[in-house]
Amino acid sequence: MAALLLLSPYPAPAQGAIFLPTAGGNVLLSLPASGVAPVPVVLILPDQLGADGRERPYAERLLEGGIAVLTVEMEGTEAAALLRNSPWLRDIVRRIAPGRLDGSRIGLLGFGGGGRAALSAPADLPVAALYPSCAGLTSLGRTAPALVLHPDDPAETVACRHLAPLAEVLEGAAHGWDHGQGPWANTTSMMPHPDGSGARIPARGDHWATEEAAGRVLRHFTAFFGRGTVPVRPSEGPFHAAAGPEVGIPAGAVRPRR
Repeated sequence: MAALLLLSPYPAPAQGAIFLPTAGGNVLLSLPASGVAPVPVVLILPDQLGADGRERPYAERLLEGGIAVLTVEMEGTEAAALLRNSPWLRDIVRRIAPGRLDGSRIGLLGFGGGGRAALSAPADLPVAALYPSCAGLTSLGRTAPALVLHPDDPAETVACRHLAPLAEVLEGAAHGWDHGQGPWANTTSMMPHPDGSGARIPARGDHWATEEAAGRVLRHFTAFFGRGTVPVRPSEGPFHAAAGPEVGIPAGAVRPRR
């Protein structure tokens, strides 16, 4: 177990983590140190490159908010096929930690191609899709809330708002704003296009955008899950009016000029 925790890109909470091998891939559950059991859980779907560390700020924020984090070692396209089978996901939640997870409060968080996979999941699951490259995607028609966060690009804004009218732009951010959390260090690189075509798309790491995105993701799921999660206090910060001081960019902070 110690080796598994060392290899995982996700933080190990105070209560440790639980590992479960399944036919669809290895599943790792991280439980929050706070929250009233059974707690809600968010399944994280990596980009085409697989889990590379960029998920860490989001996992940390969710755990701090009393939400468990579930990760699966598979690519986004494989995840999409499995997630169309909602009973599979709910069965994993039931078996991996009996009595500790709330099977009625399951969410999905996806990056790039993983974001596209999340958007194709059952309509009753709340999702957060980060930079899924919205062009070519069809209208969602979801019954549960969907947060679509996209780069600060006019064409992407048009495509994402056609997909989800309440899609949110991340001010000043480029595609893959959080990739600097992994093996990169806030640099520009070419990443696989979320559509799985094999094409490459320019990406730029941005610590500030990552902190802001992590705060928005937590607020999104906290608002849907409601009871049992750690409350998020409003902020007076100018960069994000709805964030708590401990969620996203600190209140009163000013984004540095590029």
